[in-house]
Amino acid sequence: MSLDNYLEEAMKMRNLLEEFRGNHGLRRPTILGVREHVFTGSVSSLAWFMSNQETSFVTLGQRVLANPLKEGDKETWKRHSIFRTRCISKGKLCIVVIDGGSTDNLVSQEIVDKLGLQTTKHPKPFSIQWFKKEDPVVVNHQCLVPLTIGPYEDTVMCTVVPMDICHLLLGRLWQFDHRSIHDGAKNTHSFLHNDRKLILEPLKPPDIETTMCTTFLAEARESEPKLLKTEKMAGLDLFGLVFRVRMHYGHPDVFDRIFHITRGGISKASRVINISEDIYAGFNSTLRQGNITHHEYIQVGKGRDVGLNQIALFEGKVAGGNGEQVLSRDVYRLGQLFDFFRMLSFFFTTVGYYVCTMMTVLTVYIFLYGRIYLAFSGLDRGISRQAKILGNSALNAALNAQFLVQIGVFTAVPMIMGFILELGLLKAVFSFITMQLQLCSVFFTFSLGTRTHYFGRTILHGGAKYKATGRGFVVRHIRFAENYRLYSRSHFVKALEVALLLIVYIAYGYTEGGATSFILLTISSWFLVISWLFAPYIFNPSGFEWQKTVEDFDNWTSWLLYKGGVGVKGEHSWESWWDEEQMHIQTLRGRVLETLLSIRFFIFQYGIVYKLHLTGKDTSLAIYGFSWVALVAIVMIFKIFTFSPKKSTNFQLVLRFIQGVTSLGLLAALCLLVYFTKLSIPDLFASFLAFIATGWGILCLAITWKRVVRSLGLWDSVREFARLYDAGMGMLIFAPVAVLSWFPFVSTFQSRLLFNQAFSRGLEISLILAGNKANIQD
Repeated sequence: MSLDNYLEEAMKMRNLLEEFRGNHGLRRPTILGVREHVFTGSVSSLAWFMSNQETSFVTLGQRVLANPLKEGDKETWKRHSIFRTRCISKGKLCIVVIDGGSTDNLVSQEIVDKLGLQTTKHPKPFSIQWFKKEDPVVVNHQCLVPLTIGPYEDTVMCTVVPMDICHLLLGRLWQFDHRSIHDGAKNTHSFLHNDRKLILEPLKPPDIETTMCTTFLAEARESEPKLLKTEKMAGLDLFGLVFRVRMHYGHPDVFDRIFHITRGGISKASRVINISEDIYAGFNSTLRQGNITHHEYIQVGKGRDVGLNQIALFEGKVAGGNGEQVLSRDVYRLGQLFDFFRMLSFFFTTVGYYVCTMMTVLTVYIFLYGRIYLAFSGLDRGISRQAKILGNSALNAALNAQFLVQIGVFTAVPMIMGFILELGLLKAVFSFITMQLQLCSVFFTFSLGTRTHYFGRTILHGGAKYKATGRGFVVRHIRFAENYRLYSRSHFVKALEVALLLIVYIAYGYTEGGATSFILLTISSWFLVISWLFAPYIFNPSGFEWQKTVEDFDNWTSWLLYKGGVGVKGEHSWESWWDEEQMHIQTLRGRVLETLLSIRFFIFQYGIVYKLHLTGKDTSLAIYGFSWVALVAIVMIFKIFTFSPKKSTNFQLVLRFIQGVTSLGLLAALCLLVYFTKLSIPDLFASFLAFIATGWGILCLAITWKRVVRSLGLWDSVREFARLYDAGMGMLIFAPVAVLSWFPFVSTFQSRLLFNQAFSRGLEISLILAGNKANIQD
């Protein structure tokens, strides 16, 4: 599925399948992960960004996550070794063997002599021969041997024998007394000692050989005791604790068919969460004690999305799937069963990435809303002056903290590390600079908004949907209306809200450094606004050609004014698209949450009305009430101007007369207010911004409680207001694109900057073919 292979890789397939029989740690593998080679990275800059992102996560990231399980190959020595370890006895280092084949506990005569252990007569003398090639040895003495292995401290009664295979041999007698349990695969001995469970793990053969090759006294002087766990006495494998959380990401992995179909299958029975069936397969395998490995010696070719719309749809699908994962029982069970370190690794490599992404965007909103609260209340000026008078530099620094976190750059950090690992430091720096020149920060900042929108919507309302991307070789120009439909609610609305917050903060805020401080405080937020508003047109092939721009405007206006109806798709009618955009609000919980989130739009009007020159220093609630009266008047005037003549064919002359008189009266009233009162032109613009935010808040509430509004007979008016808002947002975004399209060099610069030469040549050829086709039709 969307994969390609090569002859050299096909020859490795048998080796890969043999991995199912290999030893990869505790259990045999159930999913074999392989690396991906994205061969579409040279098509365009967007494809290069995506291929680097895929390489850093699917290949490098998964290699690290599965590394401990793959390292299990190195522990096959346990199959061929008896249990050997070291202990401390009277400050000396001794070699210990635990072997159930011996009926007694044995100690070497050499150790007894060198440690000065006291011996006693054996109550039942006997003869043994198996540990020495000479004649049978008669055993007459025994002694009490003190030993320490980490937290395990004990004294063991041992029979004294002249053996040279080890210093101390704990046999069946020791296992019986301690009720020891031997794990044949791990070659460990677990038992209870002083109400504490201990697990003894063996040392590797090289360590034992080193000990046996030196004299006992020299080893005792030069070595420190290697003892080794409290609850598990072995070398602490940091990666084994932190990772071992590779799941299944995408299609290259090879599944153990019998294992999965006998344990519930791969996909889920729900079509809602089944859009992420690939990672749920990894969840199921891990929950059912499967083993997921990663193998670097084989790779498969994969074609990724090369157009921004395709990438956005894919990112939206994955983000919505992660939202469903947060709400699923599988993630809950994994979080409950994982240890602390594996839980953290699992969190940050699955749903945690999207949680942190959403928190990053929410931080921008909290920062700006906090700033405008300080601006509206006047606290920023008062606190800054007080801090300056008192010399409180810490408070002054906190108030003037520069929000310079460039989220687009930090999103590319994993790829930079991947470049360093794969290419080296110099090439990594060169590749990073090249990516920045090709506006990778704009792309990743835009992708940040995509993930946040779809992840947050799924958390609030559920119902993630599959979005078919096609994964075709996209070289065609995307129309303005299509981009607007796809990004209006996910990027454009949020970007304009951030822009409104920045304008209000600049207008009414206060900082010690003046204009320079304002720029430093808001530059990253302005970058986010520009990226979210214009990235679809910057990365759009032929996005700044005048001919295409004119065609886009005609197409957008016809789509905006086309009436909806039964069977009319959203791509043809604004009304049908607008109805489709509201389908996710279904539950009472979702409506309540949307209501709470929509309240924030009323903050602008409440703060701005008290900052107008007209109101002066009056802070009574009556001022806020008068602002609502003015808003209602504006709504009534809008209804007069948008009243449909089709419903009043017999009174068109009267309607036109009323509209004309209203226009003249409104203009005269504004002039009189400006002349005879303290109302100023800046006050008019400020009121306009406040009423825009309030109107959008009312519109969001009306859409949320659609049934109530429809029962009141106000739904048609709500639809017209929504059309007006979309028309205004579209014109605001379209205007800069149209201005840049006047200059021919902008289109050429865009093609050369964002796409490689072959792709740019393809664009030029497609334009020539399109022109010839138009001439033939004429």
